[in-house]
Amino acid sequence: MTTQGSSNTRQTQRLLVGVWAGLAALAPDALSSIAYGPQEMIIQLEPAGLRAEWYILPLGFVLIFLLGFLVFSYRQIIQSYPNGGGSYVIGQATFGSTIGILAGSSLIIDYIMTVAVSVTAGVDALVSAFPSLQHDMVTADVLIIVAIMVLNLQGVRKTAQVLSPVTYLFIAMILMMATVGLVHPFQPIAPHPKIFPLPSALPSVGVLMLLRSYTSGSSALTGIESVSNAVPIFKAPSAKFAKRTETLLGIFLGSMYVGVILAALREHAMPTAHMTLLQQIAQETFGHGIFFYLLSFVTMAILAIGANTSFTGLPQLASLMSWDQWMPRMFLFRNDQDVYRNGIFVLGGVAAFLVLLFNGNINRLIPMYAIGVYLSFTIAQVSLIKKALTDRRAGKPTVQLRVLPFVAIGSLLTMAVVISSIISKFQGGAWIIVIAIPLMMWGMVSIRRRYRTVDQILSLAQPVHIPPSRPSAVLVPVDTLNQLTVQALHTAQYLAPQVIALHIAPNEAAEQEFAAVWAQSDTHGPLHLQTTSVQNASVMESLMAYIEDWQQQNPGQVLWVILPILTSKNPWEGFLYNQFERSLHQQLVFGHNIMVTTMPFPLQRPSL
Repeated sequence: MTTQGSSNTRQTQRLLVGVWAGLAALAPDALSSIAYGPQEMIIQLEPAGLRAEWYILPLGFVLIFLLGFLVFSYRQIIQSYPNGGGSYVIGQATFGSTIGILAGSSLIIDYIMTVAVSVTAGVDALVSAFPSLQHDMVTADVLIIVAIMVLNLQGVRKTAQVLSPVTYLFIAMILMMATVGLVHPFQPIAPHPKIFPLPSALPSVGVLMLLRSYTSGSSALTGIESVSNAVPIFKAPSAKFAKRTETLLGIFLGSMYVGVILAALREHAMPTAHMTLLQQIAQETFGHGIFFYLLSFVTMAILAIGANTSFTGLPQLASLMSWDQWMPRMFLFRNDQDVYRNGIFVLGGVAAFLVLLFNGNINRLIPMYAIGVYLSFTIAQVSLIKKALTDRRAGKPTVQLRVLPFVAIGSLLTMAVVISSIISKFQGGAWIIVIAIPLMMWGMVSIRRRYRTVDQILSLAQPVHIPPSRPSAVLVPVDTLNQLTVQALHTAQYLAPQVIALHIAPNEAAEQEFAAVWAQSDTHGPLHLQTTSVQNASVMESLMAYIEDWQQQNPGQVLWVILPILTSKNPWEGFLYNQFERSLHQQLVFGHNIMVTTMPFPLQRPSL
């Protein structure tokens, strides 16, 4: 016989993913940043003139070296922490809770910004090909966020199946465009290749401009951490599959980044308000034909689904942090599709709010981007160094010492991005992140303090108050005499020696009328009716006043209130019934010496 536990295990395994499906689910964030990372780097250098654009070569290759360091570091973190959590888990394990929640807060903000930036950039790419859609950009942004949210509620495996074609088509098109443009360009628009020789003397470019260019281009590396945060979504052995996925992500992202930078320099592509960098390269390489429009659609799609990485990573991270009591327990549990539904809902709602707040303007969102994720990069790498040294002193080496210098260089480069982003983009919007991270950390500390206070109150070490085995009386509000209220009244007879059927009428005439109906009916048995009419008060106030009077007349006695409610298979019918009962329940649950129970009565269609 198959046990329930083994059945659940097999069901969970069917919902997990392998390397290529995991890459499709987790890579879109990093891969889609190719559409705006190199572009933002060039835009920042544009004021210095044509010759200054050659600075993107050294800046770009510094970022490629950084990419290598990050991939190596996160492979080590995946191996050491196969339960996911990335920089939050390793930061908390090595430096304590303060650094852990700093990394967690940074990642949460990055995930939210990733959704907002990716979706708005995707819609921008579509509008570049079809300018007539410009007036509907914000609406499109919100609809795409809702669509991705609904898709992720179906589970990681189903999401990966939907996203795989777009992800791998985008990789193929970018690599093909870069290869054709560099090796054997076909230019129907410009028959003679454009040649821009390296200038003999580069113009003077300010340090602040270089910092802005470097930090803007570094946004292309966001998403590298996503695999380490979501290791549990992989099939067993999950760490092995996750490390392979991390390596493939680094190879694809590095190849695409180098190809786009070199192709942009060769074609002297400069993004405009109506055409993105990728579209300019595609137009110069293949012309304004089918490839151009296909790339526009695929870029829009990959940017839109780049937000999917956040919908996979943030719920996993929030679950880990809620387990440690830094976040509400609502983020802790999964549903039948093995997804953290509450995390998905909150992420989608906050991201949509940001899009509406900033009117879908990516230039206003970009300055807030990358700070959080690069701060988490730095924490992860510094924590990895400390862990390696601590484990070696304990006689349990986990990371070879010869690789630590590379991790140290990577941490210096990522910290440089954090500092330069704050300095160069502070007035542009980075100040919001500088304030938001400490506020989020304060909120997490407050949540944990509250949970621990409640745990202490509920601890068995405290004196336990055992309530009476049976309440003194049961009260059932009776609005109409029907099957629902009669069933509740008969159930109440088994719970306490005294049953109070309370009817609150709008006036004395209605009170007398109901009393007459009650007297003529024998369905309620020997129960006695208590009636009152509303006297310059609402029904709710009159009912609460009756309960308070009863408690004053019966000090120390326990009253049990039963609220009969209607239930239906149609969720929308919940808006039609039980509104008064829900409001009354919310008020009564905080009363002293009051027990509250809702008694469901399933609605069934009458047989014809």
